[in-house]
Amino acid sequence: MFEKFRRKSAAARLQEEQLYEQVIQELSHGEKRGGLWAKALANSDGSEQRAESLYIRYRVQSIKDEIDIFEGIAEEAAKQVARDKRNDPPHSFTYNDVVTKHNFITYWVEGRSFDSAQEAKTFVDRKA
Repeated sequence: MFEKFRRKSAAARLQEEQLYEQVIQELSHGEKRGGLWAKALANSDGSEQRAESLYIRYRVQSIKDEIDIFEGIAEEAAKQVARDKRNDPPHSFTYNDVVTKHNFITYWVEGRSFDSAQEAKTFVDRKA
């Protein structure tokens, strides 16, 4: 149990190091987020050096937040795909395929539903 926690902590530290590296790369290319820079200046009592230090910290947290948001979106999308798969009727049927749901019998033929076996059979016969 503790070993798993230790590995997760080590992975988090390595990820954080990479994020700091990314921020340094952004700064070396002259890229700054205006809102974060303004926040850093506001919290630095006018010291440019302190503002840059704060900006780096804020930007790393901003990237972590972006990762969390995108992971949440991806998880929700995966859940929706799984829900959709469960709710999709099979794609090809003969008129003998029957689904019982909420005490109603539904006959599925080629992705279309019919209330009776006769309707489904008529549909299949017309296609033949």
